[in-house]
Amino acid sequence: WTATESVGALATAAVATPLLSPGAVLALFLAVRHSEGLHREIVTFLQQSAARAVGASAGWMNLGLRSGTSGNLEACEALAARLASAALEDGDGVLACGCGYGEELGVYQATRNLAHVTGIDPNAAAARGFTQRSDARLLCGEAGDIATRFPKGLFSKVLALDAVYHFPSKEAFFRDAAAILRPGGAVAVTDLLLIGGAPPPPWVGPRPPGR
Repeated sequence: WTATESVGALATAAVATPLLSPGAVLALFLAVRHSEGLHREIVTFLQQSAARAVGASAGWMNLGLRSGTSGNLEACEALAARLASAALEDGDGVLACGCGYGEELGVYQATRNLAHVTGIDPNAAAARGFTQRSDARLLCGEAGDIATRFPKGLFSKVLALDAVYHFPSKEAFFRDAAAILRPGGAVAVTDLLLIGGAPPPPWVGPRPPGR
């Protein structure tokens, strides 16, 4: 069972499931952890398939805020708005890591009067398709490169909307983000957490003894 066969199986599952939910995207990804070398291709394909299946723009690829929302597009926008309202202030310079096609950048600008916002994502097609402006741009790159790519003090906030669990090291991401922030800046993310004491989902597998 090779990594290529794993991707093929995932693609078949995504196409064959009429209403593939964002939760199913995560489940399928976690089920093929041995295919980490093809992480980006797997996640991007499945998240786009999920968005198309529910009639939402493929530009949105987060899991969404499901409470009080009526559809996938609304849920994705709501999660971005929740992060923005919790973390952003007028005048902020913002770096959004793992921002996909940049849909969230517009939400951040609509929520606060930002000085500028920059998105970074490894998907080159996202940067090519984004309408670049002086106050909003989307660059192709990895979150792991932010410490060397951006000068210290350019951003007052570094965000990762439903993306930090894709990064090779959360610790390294937080360290790099802190290194480039201007004094008094902050890092804000949305992440997935398992409830303490709850049985693990079936795709996670058994917990080691004593944990």
